[in-house]
Amino acid sequence: RWSLAAPSMVVRSYISISSFVVFLLFSVFFVALVYVAGTYDSQVYYSHFKSIADEGFFEFASQQIQVAGKLEPGLYVIYSLLPFLDFESFLLFNGWLIFFSSLFYYRLTWKHGYSRVDSFWFYFVIFFVLWYPLYINYMWVWRSYISVSLFSCGVLSFLKFRYLSSFVFFFLSLLFHVSFIFYFLIFMIVYYSVFFFESSRFSRGSIFFVGFLFSLAFSVLVFFALGSFGFMVSGGDIWQANYNYTGFIVSVYFMMIIVPFLFLSKSRTYNNENFYLFCILIFLINFALSVVFFNNHLVLNRFTILSYFLFVPFFLLFYPELGVYFRVYVFLLILIGVLFFFFSVGRYFLEFTV
Repeated sequence: RWSLAAPSMVVRSYISISSFVVFLLFSVFFVALVYVAGTYDSQVYYSHFKSIADEGFFEFASQQIQVAGKLEPGLYVIYSLLPFLDFESFLLFNGWLIFFSSLFYYRLTWKHGYSRVDSFWFYFVIFFVLWYPLYINYMWVWRSYISVSLFSCGVLSFLKFRYLSSFVFFFLSLLFHVSFIFYFLIFMIVYYSVFFFESSRFSRGSIFFVGFLFSLAFSVLVFFALGSFGFMVSGGDIWQANYNYTGFIVSVYFMMIIVPFLFLSKSRTYNNENFYLFCILIFLINFALSVVFFNNHLVLNRFTILSYFLFVPFFLLFYPELGVYFRVYVFLLILIGVLFFFFSVGRYFLEFTV
């Protein structure tokens, strides 16, 4: 069964002092850091925004198809509806898009019962603002981040049998980034694998072992079929090894967090067994891809972001079921991810002021 237990506390409204404070602080932080860091997306998308303002959306779309061979219109349609903005206002608007895409997904995890914790805004800030694996995505790959947030909404809706809602989310995800195709392929493979494992009554250990072997085989297949995945990224040489090991290090760190959850018994996962197995298999694919693409951060970051989104409801649902020592261990590792966030932010501001 895919049904999930109801959360212990239901958050009924976004409008509160705490939500306004979180929104305001994130907006200021996002604009300041992106401006200081001079991220690639901020420069490119502002150039696209000015082109749309000067030439119109359809002329811009025609040029994009000629140059990139594809068009992902979601973000650009939104840009076409805006008045002309200076660079700082443009950053602020994109920060709002990222914030609300994160908040909408997070809110959906609570609405559908993917939580057994009570501190709504605390965990939102920890994971969607301060946690390093998601920070390196929302700060540097805007369209991919929004696309995966929408795709993750579709996944949660699909698992709750809300097929019309999931179709809408999947379609919107595709409009923002065609890497949706890759994520959807993984989703369908894992979704039906869970039913196969459950119907075959495999033991937990057997499922994890077979799942990891399949993940390695799938990752090697992706490695040798790179040309078929060119739609995921812009730039012809991005598939070449860039010897940036950040993505691999983050993936290893992430799997260190997941390890204690592998020891949860079925009595601890209650009637959420299928969701538990679904997430674990996604995480195993994440790790296998990180092994194969260990020296290419740009590619690996796009492959693994789905796992970091799905970890949020996974954590909220199963963290309370861990033993006390495992909970301390996981908490300390997440704290390390937060400390890396502050280290990264501090480095950019220090370089800017020197």
